[in-house]
Parts: sequence; C-alpha cells; structure tokens
Amino acid sequence: LVLPNGHTLGNRHDRRAKPGEGLGCCVCLHTRSNRPERRNKLVALELVLYKFDIAALSETRFSKQGQLEEVGAGYTFFWSGRPKAEQRDAGVSFSIRNGIVGRLPCLPQGISDRLMSLRLPLRGDKFAIVISAYVPPMTSSDAANDKF
Repeated sequence: LVLPNGHTLGNRHDRRAKPGEGLGCCVCLHTRSNRPERRNKLVALELVLYKFDIAALSETRFSKQGQLEEVGAGYTFFWSGRPKAEQRDAGVSFSIRNGIVGRLPCLPQGISDRLMSLRLPLRGDKFAIVISAYVPPMTSSDAANDKF
C-alpha cells in the first residue's frame, strides 16, 4: 500500500514521494511457532527481509492488549487478544517499523480480540484507517463460526 498521490506518512510539507519511497504494508503473515514471543521474532525478521513498514497480523494468541518492541529487528508489535483465562485461538496485531511508530499521531487501537484499527495521517486533516481482523477459517466448527 502506497499512500495516495505518492505522499509519505506524516509528510507535513506535502512533498511528493520519490520512486520506491512510501508505505509498504503486508497483511496476514502466519508462522508455525506455538510460542508468541518466538513468533514475533520470526515475523520481524520476515518484515526486515521484505522491507515492509507495517504488517497486519492475525492468530497472534497474545492475551489482553499490549505492545512489545523487537529492538534488534527494529519493529514494535501492538496486539489485542483475550484474557489469559480464556482460550486464545484468535488475536490480532500490527507490527510497525520503529522509525514510523514515533511519527504516528495515535497508536493502534484494540477494539476486540478480533479487530484492531490504525489511523494513518494523509494530507491535511484526512486519515486512512487500516484494519487488522481475525475471521475463523472455513474449516472451523459451526460453534466457532456462530460465535464470530
């Protein structure tokens, strides 16, 4: 995703983006690790490899809401999940390059364990809203789909 009209994130002077400059986004990365801490490290390494700025992730399985900075990789993870006492089969998050996090006017907001939003500033007073959503797979039980 490159911002409209080639403008860059947080560009206060309406300067046109140069070729290859802009906001790179990736959606729904999935790794096989069952340990959320390990999964974050693997995802961060993948984001560095593909030079993504922001990724919307699902099935994160973290509890509650929070954030974690992966210093070595240069990304911060923001997540929204269920309480520790409940089964954590869903969960959503955003992974954002640290250089961008500091320029955001507002951080990602957890709406539920299945939905998060991120407001990205555009030109003037306009914003683009990016959503990270979890939807049960088609192979899920009827009960899981009904709960959704």
